Amino acid sequence: MGGRRAWLAALCLAACLGSGLVAAVEEEANSENCGTGSLSFFSAPAERSRWPWMVSLRHPIFNQHVCGGTLVAAEWVLTAAHCVDPVHGSTTAVNNPIAWINGLELNNASDFAERINVTQTLPHPMFQNLMHDPYDVALLKLEQPSNVTAVKLAPMNSMLVEDDWLANMGWARSTARGPFASSMQEFLLDFVDQEVCDAETEPSTGMVCAGNGMADACSDSGTPLVRVLCPGADEQIGVTPNPAGECGASGAPSTYASLTNPDVREFITDTLSEDKS
Repeated sequence: MGGRRAWLAALCLAACLGSGLVAAVEEEANSENCGTGSLSFFSAPAERSRWPWMVSLRHPIFNQHVCGGTLVAAEWVLTAAHCVDPVHGSTTAVNNPIAWINGLELNNASDFAERINVTQTLPHPMFQNLMHDPYDVALLKLEQPSNVTAVKLAPMNSMLVEDDWLANMGWARSTARGPFASSMQEFLLDFVDQEVCDAETEPSTGMVCAGNGMADACSDSGTPLVRVLCPGADEQIGVTPNPAGECGASGAPSTYASLTNPDVREFITDTLSEDKS
């Protein structure tokens, strides 16, 4: 990515010229991307409270982690439809799971700030569980409002650009059939031009791509693609859908259901608006 490479080059030059300039370069970088912190292109444990709106969706009887999700309003969680639609979704889909909010340790209930039942599951009406399905999104109504601040959604006119810092976080598997990570993982993703993404997901439209098919390819379904800005200002721009193929096998970018797809955004906006009326 051009901007990132330029910053690294500037940092290397500063290192040659003196520590004072290094500090100045780092200060400028932090002011522009204050939320990137310890993020890298390799999967690593997430920082506590960096992504407080992250949700672990749990089976209501057996209590195991099913998929990830994000708190998008006080009483609503956004996730992938295939996770929660037993009719059209995956064989492990669970209707009305339990939402564990703002925590890291997957097997430690007390590590999460909140645990709230889901009372209503709303898959996108156009969801069909196709490969690269742009409608693989669902909203879950919580039994009571969360006290955690919701994630911001990217503006409708928002397009990914080369200098964007992009990240995914969740309890990603290390292999396609391996166990979920015991602690939340986070990692940066390479920018992928939209034309390349469209060619990759053809004939589907309404997808957004990121990454190189390596660290990101086993992403936890329902977890977000995020434009990293600063804590409290980060923007969710996509949802991890049903994976297409083996983890990291193709070397192709990972695809996400885009939240700037008008049909998807209208579904989210209308559902949240009707709930307030």
